[in-house]
Amino acid sequence: MSSDIRDVEERNSRSSSSSSSSNSAAQSIGQHPYRGFDSEAAERVHELARTLTSQSLLYTANSNNSSSSNHNAHNADSRSVFSTDMEGVNPVFTNPDTPGYNPKLDPNSDQFSSTAWVQNMANICTSDPDFYKPYSLGCVWKNLSASGDSADVSYQSTFANIVPKLLTKGLRLLKPSKEEDTFQILKPMDGCLNPGELLVVLGRPGSGCTTLLKSISSNSHGFKIAKDSIVSYNSLSSSDIRKHYRGEVVYNAESDIHLPHLTVYQTLFTVARMKTPQNRIKGVDREAYANHVTEVAMATYGLSHTRDTKVGNDLVRGVSGGERKRVSIAEVAICGARFQCWDNATRGLDSATALEFIRALKTQADIGKTAATVAIYQCSQDAYDLFDKVCVLDDGYQLYFGPAKDAKKYFQDMGYYCPPRQTTADFLTSITSPTERIISKEFIEKGTRVPQTPKDMAEYWLQSENYKNLIKDIDSTLEKNTDEARNIIRDAHHAKQAKRAPPSSPYVVNYGMQVKYLLIRNFWRMKQSASVTLWQVIGNSVMAFILGSMFYKVMKKNDTSTFYFRGAAMFFAILFNAFSCLLEIFSLYETRPITEKHRTYSLYHPSADAFASVLSEMPPKLITAVCFNIIFYFLVDFRRNGGVFFFYFLINVIATFTLSHLFRCVGSLTKTLQEAMVPASMLLLAISMYTGFAIPKTKILGWSIWIWYINPLAYLFESLMINEFHDRRFPCAQYIPAGPAYQNITGTQRVCSAVGAYPGNDYVLGDDFLKESYDYEHKHKWRGFGIGMAYVVFFFFVYLILCEYNEGAKQKGEMVVFLRSKIKQLKKEGKLQEKHRPGDIENNAGSSPDSATTEKKILDDSSEGSDSSSDNAGLGLSKSEAIFHWRDLCYDVPIKGGQRRILNNVDGWVKPGTLTALMGASGAGKTTLLDCLAERVTMGIITGNIFVDGRLRDESFPRSIGYCQQQDLHLKTATVRESLRFSACLRQPSSVSIEEKNRYVEEVIKILEMQQYSDAVVGVAGEGLNVEQRKRLTIGVELAARPKLLVFLDEPTSGLDSQTAWDTCQLMRKLATHGQAILCTIHQPSAILMQQFDRLLFLQKGGQTVYFGDLGEGCKTMIDYFESKGAHKCPPDANPAEWMLEVVGAAPGSHATQDYNEVWRNSDEYKAVQEELDWMEKNLPGRSKEPTAEEHKPFAASLYYQFKMVTIRLFQQYWRSPDYLWSKFILTIFNQVFIGFTFFKADRSLQGLQNQMLSIFMYTVIFNPILQQYLPSFVQQRDLYEARERPSRTFSWLAFFLSQIIVEIPWNILAGTIAYCIYYYAVGFYANASAAGQLHERGALFWLFSIAFYVYIGSMGLLMISFNEVAETAAHMGTLLFTMALSFCGVMATPKAMPRFWIFMYRVSPLTYMIDALLALGVANVDVKCSNYEMVKFTPPSGTTCGDYMASYIKLAGTGYLSDPSATDICSFCAVSTTNAFLATFSSHYYRRWRNYGIFICYIAFDYIAATFLYWLSRVPKNNGKISEKPKK
Repeated sequence: MSSDIRDVEERNSRSSSSSSSSNSAAQSIGQHPYRGFDSEAAERVHELARTLTSQSLLYTANSNNSSSSNHNAHNADSRSVFSTDMEGVNPVFTNPDTPGYNPKLDPNSDQFSSTAWVQNMANICTSDPDFYKPYSLGCVWKNLSASGDSADVSYQSTFANIVPKLLTKGLRLLKPSKEEDTFQILKPMDGCLNPGELLVVLGRPGSGCTTLLKSISSNSHGFKIAKDSIVSYNSLSSSDIRKHYRGEVVYNAESDIHLPHLTVYQTLFTVARMKTPQNRIKGVDREAYANHVTEVAMATYGLSHTRDTKVGNDLVRGVSGGERKRVSIAEVAICGARFQCWDNATRGLDSATALEFIRALKTQADIGKTAATVAIYQCSQDAYDLFDKVCVLDDGYQLYFGPAKDAKKYFQDMGYYCPPRQTTADFLTSITSPTERIISKEFIEKGTRVPQTPKDMAEYWLQSENYKNLIKDIDSTLEKNTDEARNIIRDAHHAKQAKRAPPSSPYVVNYGMQVKYLLIRNFWRMKQSASVTLWQVIGNSVMAFILGSMFYKVMKKNDTSTFYFRGAAMFFAILFNAFSCLLEIFSLYETRPITEKHRTYSLYHPSADAFASVLSEMPPKLITAVCFNIIFYFLVDFRRNGGVFFFYFLINVIATFTLSHLFRCVGSLTKTLQEAMVPASMLLLAISMYTGFAIPKTKILGWSIWIWYINPLAYLFESLMINEFHDRRFPCAQYIPAGPAYQNITGTQRVCSAVGAYPGNDYVLGDDFLKESYDYEHKHKWRGFGIGMAYVVFFFFVYLILCEYNEGAKQKGEMVVFLRSKIKQLKKEGKLQEKHRPGDIENNAGSSPDSATTEKKILDDSSEGSDSSSDNAGLGLSKSEAIFHWRDLCYDVPIKGGQRRILNNVDGWVKPGTLTALMGASGAGKTTLLDCLAERVTMGIITGNIFVDGRLRDESFPRSIGYCQQQDLHLKTATVRESLRFSACLRQPSSVSIEEKNRYVEEVIKILEMQQYSDAVVGVAGEGLNVEQRKRLTIGVELAARPKLLVFLDEPTSGLDSQTAWDTCQLMRKLATHGQAILCTIHQPSAILMQQFDRLLFLQKGGQTVYFGDLGEGCKTMIDYFESKGAHKCPPDANPAEWMLEVVGAAPGSHATQDYNEVWRNSDEYKAVQEELDWMEKNLPGRSKEPTAEEHKPFAASLYYQFKMVTIRLFQQYWRSPDYLWSKFILTIFNQVFIGFTFFKADRSLQGLQNQMLSIFMYTVIFNPILQQYLPSFVQQRDLYEARERPSRTFSWLAFFLSQIIVEIPWNILAGTIAYCIYYYAVGFYANASAAGQLHERGALFWLFSIAFYVYIGSMGLLMISFNEVAETAAHMGTLLFTMALSFCGVMATPKAMPRFWIFMYRVSPLTYMIDALLALGVANVDVKCSNYEMVKFTPPSGTTCGDYMASYIKLAGTGYLSDPSATDICSFCAVSTTNAFLATFSSHYYRRWRNYGIFICYIAFDYIAATFLYWLSRVPKNNGKISEKPKK
């Protein structure tokens, strides 16, 4: 690639051959050929015309790591074209014919060169320095050390020990921190990085690279930097940077988090808008500038073709992983920080793209004088040569810091030997690994002492000449004139800022603009994932129809009989409007990490994001409110009056916003969704109970009245009720007394049966009813509106403040977690006393001084001679006996409009004791080939033959192989040994005894060198095993299964550092030497790794074989093959893997001279392979014995045994996930205490009975939160099972599903028992049972119902999630069904009042039967005592007593009593005398109690059966990668 011009020609030729496989932009253009200047292009260029594009150096170089490019930055040619003394051109092109148009500066042109673009910007910048104010930033650190909280070795929380664990944690926070409570992550170190330099940081994972990067980018959240450390950026301190210039120093973390529904262009355009400076090129507006910068960034990083593709994430389809990484890089590029820290930024990029990225940084540093620090795990020689300085870390010690070119010599002088073909970067990291470093011969001969522990090496460094030079540099930099540098930066920053942005603020645009741009971004998001918003609107409208129609029949009569239902309908309306906001908490967490990231880039205030999200939620909320309220209001037939309706609507909208902001505050206070659900559901309960319907203000117990006063819904409900009832006369529906005997009575001798009636009136005044029942008065109608608005505003500002200041979760140091019992044992043995630092045990694997000796032993072990396990009592690893071979394997997948062939006639074999590598460019079908061979594909058609010893594969095949996936999926609560034993028990044949299986597991632990952490808990990254240990466990789990045939490994080295990759390859080599057959795909091996393999199967794009054969010593055989077929010579220091990819045209910027698949098919080597395969197919079947019946079975263990093991493991997992169990119990206890004490010892008045009924209604409301807690834990289980345990035939789906059912039940029974003990006694049901003399039976049955209800919640959760992929969807469906069941259970609208159409819902709802029974059990068979205001008062005819006058009425009605039958002046009459009469109005009967229990149990059984069936239907694959008998094409 000598020049840009040649690059373009090369690219054109490539777009015709398009065989490139790199992820670079060059390739994207190959796949999306440039279609000439068509109309679309003309449009885009016109669009651009109005754009600017040349910004101050400050910005640009800044703004675009654009330097990156697909053209080499440093070529003599480009220098001559863009010499620095040229004037900068302002490329505002109307079209390509304009004079001064330069295609190299136009991001939409095929000839765009970002080097030229950066240079041009620099030229513009230097032409007017007073306007653009160029500046640069370097960083110096001296005596920098960092420390974190020590956790010693953490022990695993379980259900039992979490309480003492939290208490000790609390105590530790109260005490002043002692020295041993913290440990040093970074030992004191020094460094100096000047503007225009690149620094690479090398070290193994856990040696402190990330902490160093965070410390020098002033991002020290989660650990403390020592007081005497000096970190200075041109004399600005870390806190200055944090407060005022946060965007100038950027830290880019390893993970890529983006909003999945935005397109690539939208994501980057939003960033560009936030960073568009005030002093951009003259005459160019903001939008045009931002658009131009975005297009340049996309062209630079090869993203132009994905412009309108969603970014996506694990669940949303979007761009590929490598492209997503490039979006992250482009994002930082647009931010244009002067000092950047990249943490493992090349992960997931192939080596060519990674090199392009570093070239881009280099260009930017050379031309734009920015500085960058990069931590890289696997760094090629070409990339290493671009860096100016290198820093080597080990275990927090600095081993070297200085010029990159001197580092190799420094360590060679220290006494280490660098083998040929090892890259410098690998050599430097190998120094930190005792297993890999080689001490040079002459030092050993002379007996010179070579420093070996990190501490010794750090001391050696402090004595060295290089260190003294570094300190000189640092001191001179620190002494330079400070005020001047400060002023330059301050002025430059101020010049960038938009009008009205405070000069001290780190942000470029002002608050209003931030909100505006974020609003636009949020509307894009909503447009692209409109389904959520639509679902909300449609779902709520449907609910309005259902709920409205429920009250439709009873509300047609506008008389007093509607009083209760009118209140109930109002209550439903306000509750439903308010509750729909609870789901907002879900969406908050999705954006939390992104906002957090953008805050560190200083794009916008987190509160601006919060503000924008509230504004953008308004339209959907208002639409929902309009749909719901109009439908509901008129169906229920509330008061037909315009003013009344609009007031109702206004109050409901305010209710929605109040609760929405309240829940947002709760969400922003908590760190995770699980944490937020607990307080949110408690708030919901409190708010709904104290609204004033379930228990009127007049009845609230004194201790809790304050809840009513602070509850916003209470005031809003009051306003709604007044609005509905004020100034209305309701005709009387029922008089007392009434009947044939009372036909002609008049005046005050009869009275209406409703509360608030006066004797003699034939109507009831709405205001009287409200005053009597609820103590509501008309003068308070607008009070509710005012209070509601005040709450809306108050919570809104609280939310903004919380968002601005609440920080995300802290990162902790890595630590290993053990079981509690194991820690006690270790302490007894005195292994934990030596020194306090977390991960003590973890680091024994390679860094603590006392383990250095053992590591030398390991070194000897890895050469087979001294390996003890090769002859240990014949137990050893099982050797593979059979040969696995395949021929003419093809694989086609259906795509739109036809078929696509992914594998094309692949042949090969794997023999016991050999290590075969499977290589090829990304996308050549390596993983697909493994999946086809292992019977793991679920779609598409496989043709060809796959044999084991000449016989076709049978059912037992998937369990007789080991398959290590790329992702390390393990149960996070199990320990290493438990994981291995589980695999051994279920996958080794059932004829092997348990003792033998366990012995075998110990063997595996020994071979994998996992003794140190064999009792450690797997955990999650950071708390638990680290990446390397997880990878070993993945291999271990497969080995423990004793695979008879072979082991497949899919990219075992990706994402590991070069050390760990080396260890993994050593391990595979060792297994092969033990007689295991291994086939392993590998991504980008270094030369040294390549030499570990025996054979190579090499595929090119389209799944075609290019080579299958031996590698030979130093890969000689393979190199000779390609050179003999006309490939260019392989240079002696080149990496054979990279050379080979280049030869077949798979490396970026290379293309093949011929089709190597053709070459292979015509070669002698190919003929030899075919002959060998013929021989195998003919002779092998005779050699091996027929498999027995047991060996044919798909699973090794019986179904009962599988079920037993899985259930035991699941019980263990529940026990060890205290957060799930405790939140279930805390929620239960809180809810029941709250309900129980709100209705504490309810009396037997009519209102008391209604309270008891509503308390039962409230008792069931715990359904939602408990359901939502259960779903995520199930999803976790299921993902692990479906991704790893199902394909390897560990256990069947039935065992999995049944154990899920069985294990959840006991915990639910416990929760139900707790709920019963609190609730049943607090509400006072036992008093009723006792009065009726049925204490024992009623108590016991109530308990049975209570536990059945909790079990029912679990069964419902399982049913919802059984066929749903995502927990949220299942939660919504569950909530919807529950709302329906609750609405139609006969409490809110009695069955008599329901329209006939809905009667079937009343009969289908499980809660109908439960509430019917609970009501009867709670209150049946006792007398009612009306309270004074519930008595109806009237006068008897003169001369008769009340008793005589009412006798025939009481006989007719069958219920009712007089307070004083002998009175003659005023009769006080209570309409109900026994609770049974009261129950009858809600159609609840005591005699049906056991029948109801039976029916309810049937519902639970139905849920479980249906769940099992639906899971089978939707998630169990029905056919598995069998070879189709279709003839080959």
